[in-house]
Amino acid sequence: MYTGPIAAADSASAAALAASGAGDDGASAYAFVALEHDDTEATRAVWPHAFRVRYEVRVSCASATTAEVTCALDVTNRNADDTDFTFTTALHTYFAVSDVRDVRVVGLRGTTYRDKLRDYERVDERADELALSGATDRVYERAFGARCERALCVNDARGKRRVELRTTNLPDAVVWNPWHGHAVADLAPHERMVCVEAGAIAVNDGGGVRVCAGCTWRGAMQMSLAAL
Repeated sequence: MYTGPIAAADSASAAALAASGAGDDGASAYAFVALEHDDTEATRAVWPHAFRVRYEVRVSCASATTAEVTCALDVTNRNADDTDFTFTTALHTYFAVSDVRDVRVVGLRGTTYRDKLRDYERVDERADELALSGATDRVYERAFGARCERALCVNDARGKRRVELRTTNLPDAVVWNPWHGHAVADLAPHERMVCVEAGAIAVNDGGGVRVCAGCTWRGAMQMSLAAL
């Protein structure tokens, strides 16, 4: 499982390590790392707001021998400006799979998606289990439910494992696989990966999340890995 870092407007600008650690809380063993990123001249050149983003990744398991592992992603965005701002976001989760043609994404039936490969055409999802057979780039609106009450599952039949996804304040989902010819240097071949990521993209009709001056927004995603 790979989770992308916080994106910066300037590739030379990096998030700072805020905290890290490992331990046992009595229920599970865990390790975590937290990164923080403040606005800079480079970010303000493309988005003229003051902010502080904090991104924490926590991995835990009930015991050293269990196959069940949980990875929790927690993001906060504090508006350090004196005016309100809006933004959209997505957590770039790319899953290593045995063969993408044997993967099924479960839980999307009844939702509506924007197909980015068809000029953002709106399509109703009718499949009980979504199978990928070619280049795919879709934004599923409220895939996790308007109040994030639903879960999605990524089932890898050949790998005999499943990942359950649950979110907080991230109602939308992106399903992506570039298929042949992608030019991402550190990405696995298309047949060995699938992107299913949570986000706040279509909220307020695409206008984004609104954060009042001095306020903080929080979004979270929990991924639970288990045998299938």
